[in-house]
Amino acid sequence: MLIRKRRFMLTWLAAAVGLLLLVPGNIQAIPLYSCAPGAECNGNEYGVSVLSHVGITYQLQYDIHVLNTYTGNKWTDVVAAVSLKNFVGTYSNFSLISAPGGLNNWNLSQLELNAGGCGGGPSGGLCAEAIMPYTGAAFLAGDILSWVFQFDTLDALSGTASIKYLYEDVNGKKVGSLGSFTINVPEPSTLILLGSGLIGLGILGRKRFNRI
Repeated sequence: MLIRKRRFMLTWLAAAVGLLLLVPGNIQAIPLYSCAPGAECNGNEYGVSVLSHVGITYQLQYDIHVLNTYTGNKWTDVVAAVSLKNFVGTYSNFSLISAPGGLNNWNLSQLELNAGGCGGGPSGGLCAEAIMPYTGAAFLAGDILSWVFQFDTLDALSGTASIKYLYEDVNGKKVGSLGSFTINVPEPSTLILLGSGLIGLGILGRKRFNRI
């Protein structure tokens, strides 16, 4: 009888894990992208993923994973701006849903990110810039900084996105490289399939328990 109870608990634990994986808010941007040499990306890792997709409305999450190898710059530096572009053809009703430190610390623009911030030419992308240098995203080793962009589109996502990022010191001066890379944008379909499989195992386990 004790063995049956343990089996029942394990199968429903698997189902619970599956449900957690199905919740969009629990999906991190994966895989994270590292570039070599590390100085080109300030020694950190970057990723973008589809956080949610409801109708024509998408949410993309942009993550920065801060590593111990932060290029020898100071831990008083901040991420002053990030941008996404070339992820879809046309879009509308764009907004910033969340950002490090709160939305009041950031401005959203469609202009190109350059060494001076979101003030370049038209990019057709999304650029989030700290309203002041000291409101940028502070970080320590091991932190994961996340920005969530929302937009409407009738087009299919391209599967890749061009990302940029700007680091500044406490005086608003650029530090490190103004990064610019193209990375994959995975949808959370793999995680959803995994979650569904675990739920199926839970249901199957319950049926077997009931027959014993």
